Amino acid sequence: MTMCKRELRKSRLAVLAKIDRLDAERCDFCINGDRNHSAAKSNCGCEAAVKIRQLGIHLYELTPVRKDDSGIWIENLRKSEEHVSFDTLTIELYRKMKVANMNDRAIVKFFRVGSRRLVKWKKDNGLSGNFKKEESIK
Repeated sequence: MTMCKRELRKSRLAVLAKIDRLDAERCDFCINGDRNHSAAKSNCGCEAAVKIRQLGIHLYELTPVRKDDSGIWIENLRKSEEHVSFDTLTIELYRKMKVANMNDRAIVKFFRVGSRRLVKWKKDNGLSGNFKKEESIK
């Protein structure tokens, strides 16, 4: 059963409200952490953080597919390489995704990770600047 836009929006808002309530229940490590506060939140194993990550995945599922998600290419990738995960992301695969007109939002949704994690991965791999399709052809 597919939901109409209004029902999807209502469901997304309900999930966001749950996340906001759970945010107040985070442990001291999540709240104070170290200087890299956001990394502590995303890696914490406390009950609230785990539930928030699960709700985040559910939120992605409630997000409508955009035209630039290159759905056909994504489905072919999932079928051909069932073991694809963010931990196995390579520069070559990232470039193929960009050439297939996937923006970072679509890549994050594909791997079900947070955008900060992708930004860190890009920075670690020297891809933090604007990526041009022509670069991948060289």
